[in-house]
Amino acid sequence: MKNRWSLSVIASVALSSLLFVSALAAPSLSAEPSLDQALKALARGSSEEKIAAIRALAPSGSKVAIPQLIAALKDDAPRVRATAAWALGALRASQALEPLIGALADPDFAVRRESAHALGALGDAGAILGLRRAFSDSNPQIRAAAAEALGKLKASDAIPDLIPLLSAEESALHRSGILALAAIGPSARAPLIQALAHPNPLVRSGAAEALGRGDGRSVVVQLGRALHDADPRVRERAAWAIHRHIGPALEGLIKNFDVPDAAIQQRALRDLSALNSTLALLVRALADQSVKVREHSTAALGETAARLAVSWIPLFAEKDVVSKGQEQLANMSHQVFPELARMLNDPAPPVRAAAARGLGNARVEEGASPLARLLRDPDRDVRWTAVESLGKIGDPAGAAAIADLLDDPAAIVREKAVWALGVLRAHDRAQAVARLARDREVSVRRQVARSLGTLDSDASVDALLSLLSDPDPLTRSYAARSLGRLRNPRSLQDLVKLLRDPDVTVRRGVAESLSGFPLPDAVTALVTALKDEDLLVRKLAAQSIGRLGAIGVPALGEALGNPAPPVRQKAAEMLGLIGDPKGTPFLIRALQDSDPEVRRRAAFSLKRIRSPEAAPALLAMAQRERGALRVLAVDALARFPEPGVIEFLNQAARDRDCLVRAAAFDALDNLGEPRPIDALLAELNDPDPKRRLQAVEHVVCINPKGSTEALKAAAESDPDPAVKKAAANGLKALEVPKGGH
Repeated sequence: MKNRWSLSVIASVALSSLLFVSALAAPSLSAEPSLDQALKALARGSSEEKIAAIRALAPSGSKVAIPQLIAALKDDAPRVRATAAWALGALRASQALEPLIGALADPDFAVRRESAHALGALGDAGAILGLRRAFSDSNPQIRAAAAEALGKLKASDAIPDLIPLLSAEESALHRSGILALAAIGPSARAPLIQALAHPNPLVRSGAAEALGRGDGRSVVVQLGRALHDADPRVRERAAWAIHRHIGPALEGLIKNFDVPDAAIQQRALRDLSALNSTLALLVRALADQSVKVREHSTAALGETAARLAVSWIPLFAEKDVVSKGQEQLANMSHQVFPELARMLNDPAPPVRAAAARGLGNARVEEGASPLARLLRDPDRDVRWTAVESLGKIGDPAGAAAIADLLDDPAAIVREKAVWALGVLRAHDRAQAVARLARDREVSVRRQVARSLGTLDSDASVDALLSLLSDPDPLTRSYAARSLGRLRNPRSLQDLVKLLRDPDVTVRRGVAESLSGFPLPDAVTALVTALKDEDLLVRKLAAQSIGRLGAIGVPALGEALGNPAPPVRQKAAEMLGLIGDPKGTPFLIRALQDSDPEVRRRAAFSLKRIRSPEAAPALLAMAQRERGALRVLAVDALARFPEPGVIEFLNQAARDRDCLVRAAAFDALDNLGEPRPIDALLAELNDPDPKRRLQAVEHVVCINPKGSTEALKAAAESDPDPAVKKAAANGLKALEVPKGGH
């Protein structure tokens, strides 16, 4: 009877939620009522009009309606009250805290449920006591909603009320307890560990799952003891939780050996030993009768193997710690890798797949041979997992066996085989992969379009050209990008034609791919793409022109006149990356662009190119601009040793803007000119305290040689308290104690 009632509760939860959502989705009399109309309807409308008004008010984010929504919690119609509670939660209406707590006693269960949800959304700890009282509600939906809200509030005070929910036969209530305890976090950890020994197996399994869903890196050892619980549900949840946390736990322990503290390192060594013991328990669990226990235990060992493959004890740790830590890691490896290989023969397909995945993630070369045997496994998931793992291990010797799966009846297996052959750079298998360009499954054709870009052969080019007319846009896009990587000239014209493809994803792929063809036809096509209706196509076209090198300079100059600022920005950037002086006139004009980011990138590019004719334009920019752009222009002048530039930089070294002064100092230094440090430090003795205060700020900002002694003198003897304080703070900012040496 309990199970039957449990199903009825679940059904009632689903039905009531559906009805409530349907109520929220009911059409309003006005498709988009104004705020005034909604407020009037809420005050004087029918129940349906009020619900429609509330639905319009909640997404608006307007706080004006909150008083009326609070009043609506007292409406005669239960659906209006429930919808009002929902809206108050959506608006995070903090002033509705007490009214919503009061609504937890409403005679209608939907109102009580939505009020509990709303209190969780408010994020106010003042709701905790009221929500805890809701656990006495006879309706399990209300208790579940209260639990969910308490989890959102991280209400550690409510843990004693939440633990009993783990024993609930009702699935929704049991689940809400688990999720709430997991959400509460560290303060729930100790009670949950205690609950692992509870006489009720539902509580024990719920506690294990809650520990798995939280940050349970520190409880892996305690979860390990639950692997031998009498109840299979507990063992399954414990193995699942360990799988989630054992990798981060091992990684965290290894990081502790990096801490230059002997006590922390010794504790990490003890924890590593305890983790080793947990691995032994996992190995024993591999013989469990439950497939789920074996699957999760195998997956946990696989996660451990992946971390062990990249883990070592830092050599600068304590000498005995290094040797003992390496010994522990070696013991782990000796336990894990043979067991994973053994579990490849488990009778259950999910276990074999978990073992194969673990060996692949660990990149264990010794696993290649046993994994190759799984390529003939009767289970589809085992086969594709084995293929994927062989690709990750990267042993080219497996290419022949993988190629046999290109005719596998399962699309996922064919797809993974194509992927693995691409990863392995199996050029001799290109023709076999190319055959699948006509595969009936789009997922396979997409992978073919991607992998053939790594297999350079005529067969690859032919297949990719055929895929340019595939009915799937993403396949066409992948094929275009792969042809760009292969750079075969005979594909250029077909790619150019595809710039007229109706799908923007394809045009983006083509615009990117043409960067592989440093030919006039490619430049011409990309110039056309600069007029595409899609902004990203235009940006990619500009980027590709830049990657073509000097041949693209005139086209990038033209792109600097594009109406879209992002295109002009990319063009200015790419001209700098090319570094051809022929781009200088275009960049000089771009210093006058209306978009500040275009001007910034143009200045930076001119700095890279170092063309002498740019000096007057950059000098004018440094005099004209303000803020960050002026700083950049001053910095760019460091590449131009003309007398006029040096004269300007000496003036800028006395600028009121600290960052401008710093840039001028650095520029003069780069030009081999003596920096006017003495003049700056002399300002600390100016008769005007305001000038001295500004000088302190500039000295701290620039931090020239001799600044420490000058600031110490000001901090100790300046007659103005504000200057003394600023100098002392400056010394602190430079990490020099006021009276120190």
